[in-house]
Parts: sequence; structure tokens; C-alpha cells
Amino acid sequence: MEYQYIFINALNLCSTGALVWLFYSRDRTLLSPGIALVGLIFYVYSFHFLLYGYDHYVYERMPADELLSVQFWITVTVIFAQFLAFAFSGGKRAVLGSVEDNRFHEILLFVGFLIFAANMIWRANAVDWDADRFVTELLLSRLSEAWAQQGSLNEGSPIDSLIRVLFPFCGYGFAFAATSRSPITSVIAHVLFVITLVFLFFQGSRTYFVTPIFGYLAFQYFATRNRYLFGAISAVAMVAVLYYSNIQLNFRSVGFERIEEFGGAEVNYHMDDNYPRMLYAAWLSWNGEPRVAAYPFISGALLNFIPRAVWPGKPAMSDEYFFPFKDAHYITISMMGELHAAAHPIVAAAFFCLIVVLMTLVSYRIFRRQDAASMATLLIFLLYSYSVLRSIFNFSAAIYLPLLMMAINWMFLGKGTDPAPPERKTGTQPGE
Repeated sequence: MEYQYIFINALNLCSTGALVWLFYSRDRTLLSPGIALVGLIFYVYSFHFLLYGYDHYVYERMPADELLSVQFWITVTVIFAQFLAFAFSGGKRAVLGSVEDNRFHEILLFVGFLIFAANMIWRANAVDWDADRFVTELLLSRLSEAWAQQGSLNEGSPIDSLIRVLFPFCGYGFAFAATSRSPITSVIAHVLFVITLVFLFFQGSRTYFVTPIFGYLAFQYFATRNRYLFGAISAVAMVAVLYYSNIQLNFRSVGFERIEEFGGAEVNYHMDDNYPRMLYAAWLSWNGEPRVAAYPFISGALLNFIPRAVWPGKPAMSDEYFFPFKDAHYITISMMGELHAAAHPIVAAAFFCLIVVLMTLVSYRIFRRQDAASMATLLIFLLYSYSVLRSIFNFSAAIYLPLLMMAINWMFLGKGTDPAPPERKTGTQPGE
């Protein structure tokens, strides 16, 4: 399989390089929305194979020749979708600006604090305002806490669900507000950012814990003029991400109170193996495996944001819903794998292309106005796009955060119009 490994990776790397060059040539910056999406897609749909090749037990379930055919089909689909996105986003040039709009820092700090306070009150109410129980519940395994049971999408009121799903916004909002030139705003935002990270850590989701830290680094990159200081902050942040995310992954299912019992957490890089599982799902689809029911899939993808308290009859998808396309209790087979589990491979490829094109168009539309608010909104939309690339059900389930940012942007700072062209100088020209 050595030649297949070289061939597929060469195809991925060359196409990624070509796309980066195309977006850079048009946008004149390596920090364009198009390049950011190319990087996200490469990470989700190529990076695992680049690191590990065919070293995964799932590959043993497929004949070598059929595996290569499916892998080539997926690779070409992903590449074609990105070139299609580049073509449709033509003329939507965007250049990242600065983060020096203090008014937007204060707006995000205020909105984030309201959500943070509502979440703390909600948690305290779930444990009858018992401080000792509050700490004890915080250390329980993921989704076992009293507030997780109360605010899940399957139980509780719509307000419970909304408070829970909006909480990660605090991390992104405080991260941006921390770059304010106002010392008071910056200090308050930093304190609230660290406290929010603690709660996100014990919540058990690595995505919600890690991405605010990366967002913080991105915002600091534009706000910090001292590059040595930024390098030091980045180094500390990356070490913290590596260490604490591994602790989180090791103990979120058994409870954090058992850390001492296990003697600590071994520090290593954890890479989701959704790539080989995606190929297996596509292979089953090509070989005529009966696909999952369409109604729960479509309603789950489009209407998953509606709490069950509002829609009691919302279709429920158990851990075995995607079986045999996905092993029970496994998290994700990526959006591409889920589309193959629900539709013919050609239809799945068409929908994948459509979603990638829409992501690209929206990301450029968000950043038509080059200011701090648009930059913050764009980064949150890119994080949302990453979650959708991992699972189509995040298309609606994770829509709250980008919609909230867009609403704040529109209400407080006006509609996202294009920057006004520079004024032309008037006066008598030579020869007139």
C-alpha cells in the first residue's frame, strides 16, 4: 500500500497547495477566509491519513483495490468541492483588518457576561444552590451532572437548552474582549475567560475547550505588537492545550475525581480517527448496504436546533442509528461519511460540494466589511464550519453561536456593507 499512500497524499498536498496559491493570488493575504476553509478541510479529510497512513484496523475490513477506489473517489470529491468554492467566490476579496474597535469589545464582554451569569444561575439552581454539591457535580463524568441532565436537548425547557448551547460563546466573546485597549475591559475579560475555560474543561467537549484558546491566540496575533510576547503566550497556550485536553479526554467518561486514582494523565497527541471510518462508511454505501432512514436524517440535520421540549416528536437518533456505517458509541464518521450513509454516493458528493460552496460564500460575505466585528464573527463561523465538516448534524445544532454573532454585528454595528471606496481627489488636473 506504499504507492497508494504516496499517491493519495501527493494528490491532497498538491491540490491544497494549489488552492492556497489561488486564494492568496486573489485575496493578497494568507489570512483570507478561503485559505482558512482549505486548512479546515485538509485537517478533517486528509491530515489523519498523512500522519498514520493505513495503520488502522478499519482498513482490514475492505479489499485493497476497493479501498483505493473509494479513497480516490472521496479525495477527488473533496478537491473538486474546494475548486468549485473558489470559482463561485470569485470577486469576493477580503482582507483581515485589526481588532482595535473598543466598542465591539465592550459589546461582546457585556453579552458574554449575561450568558455566563445565566449559565451559573442555571447550574446553581440545578443543585438547589448547594455549593459543595456544585463542585462535586462539576467533577462527574460528561453528561452526568445535574445541569447536563436538566438542560439536555431531550429534557428540560427550551430556556435550559438555549442556556447550555450558548455557553461556549462566552469563551469566544471573552477571548476577543481581552484584546481591548481599555485596561479595565481587558482585565475583566481575561478573568472571565479563564473561569469559562475551567467550566468548558469539565464539560468534557475538547472542541469547546480548545477552540476558544485558538480564538484567543488569533485575536492576540492582531492585537499584540510585541511578537516575542505573542510567541511566549502561544507557547504557554499550546502546552496547556496539549496537557489539559489529554486529561479531559482520559477522564471525561469516568469522572475527573478519579484523576489521582489513575495516577495522572499521559500526555500525547489525540487524533480523531474519523477518516478511516468515513472511508468504511463510503465503501458500505458503494457495496449496496441498506442506507439509514431519510426522515430522521434530514430532520436531524436541518431541525436539530429545536429542543425536544418544543418538539416532543422530534426524531431521536440513538448510538446505533448509523450502524453498520458507524460503530455504536463512536462519535463521528465526518459529514462525508454520514452523507454516504444516507444517500447514493453521487448524491452525497453533490451535497458535500453544495455545503462547502455555501460555507465559502458566507465566510466571504461576513467579512465584506473589514473591521474587528467582522473578524470576530468570521472566526466563530469558521469554528462552526469545522463542526459541520465533522458532522452534518452540527449544521443546525451548532447554529446558535454564529447566528448570535451575526445578530450582534448587525444590530450594534449596522449591516455588513462593503467598505466605501477611497475618495477621489478633486481639483484641476494638468492640461485642463
